[in-house]
Amino acid sequence: MDRAEEYVNNSFLLRDVLGVTINLWLMFLVLAVMHVLCSFQLVASLMIRDAFVIMRRRWSNHLEQRNTLLKALRGMILLTSDWSVIYIYLYLMFSLAGLLISPFFFVFHLFDIIPRSRILHHVIMAITKPARSLAMTCILGIIIIYTFAVVAYVFLRSAYVIDSDGEGSYSTCDSVFQCMLVTTAEGLTHGGGIAEFLDPKDYQESNVFTAMFGLRYFFDILFFVVVFIVLLNIIFGIIVDTFGELRAIRSRTEEEMKDFCFICSLSRYTLDHEGSGFTNHTRNEHRMWNYLFYLLYIQSKPVYDLTGLETYVYEKYRKRDPSWFPVGRAQCVEQCVK
Repeated sequence: MDRAEEYVNNSFLLRDVLGVTINLWLMFLVLAVMHVLCSFQLVASLMIRDAFVIMRRRWSNHLEQRNTLLKALRGMILLTSDWSVIYIYLYLMFSLAGLLISPFFFVFHLFDIIPRSRILHHVIMAITKPARSLAMTCILGIIIIYTFAVVAYVFLRSAYVIDSDGEGSYSTCDSVFQCMLVTTAEGLTHGGGIAEFLDPKDYQESNVFTAMFGLRYFFDILFFVVVFIVLLNIIFGIIVDTFGELRAIRSRTEEEMKDFCFICSLSRYTLDHEGSGFTNHTRNEHRMWNYLFYLLYIQSKPVYDLTGLETYVYEKYRKRDPSWFPVGRAQCVEQCVK
């Protein structure tokens, strides 16, 4: 804390070749105030632009509630439980903390590159999507490392003794828990596994034909193969496979958006040869944004004001049933066939 206060309280000066002195602390203060104002603007724009949509999306099961006060309270709770809202509030809080407490809080805002980059978004998705598989694999890894730690505590405790220069020696395996922590930290951070950390005295020539030599030999080899090669590569493989799957899905989606109508799923070839043309069809006849606006229009109307057709579409939408879309049918193709 003293070093942070010293950093904040210092008056940073920069002299250029012309001899003009610039107070960097004053520049930082101006930039920090601008950052806080921009953060407030982000929160305000989110509330104005997206709050209604977020509450509608999360409030679909409570639309018939008539108590206005309960509606407002439930709406605020549902709104603050959305991840985008939480992120914007954290953005503002860290900005205020950077201005009022310490400038080191502005480090949080560097991670803002993640939601703004599609590539980084897919990288994060490659880790979060197979979260269950990764969690189960990590649990298996903890069990395996715990087994190695128990074996080390019972038979190889002497190999965990570290010799300090001029300060004697000390043991890093006085308990099973300590032995497991040391085995995990040192075994995963050394390129050759736990063998690079342990005392190599068991490999002396006089111990070649002893049971301790064989135990230590297989302990080091098995840890390197099972944990360092097999287990870590399984984890990396899950992440890489998920990333490749997400990339393939994105490529396939972009390809389908270019060659198929989003509403009726007819191909570009069919619409160009048997209809009014793919471009005209997707921009005028089956414009997907018109369908979205229609859904928003239906949701904004009171239920008792809906017409028969609107009620039919609304019920299908609430049941997540896409059968009301004209899949495989288009008026321009049917007229051409007739």
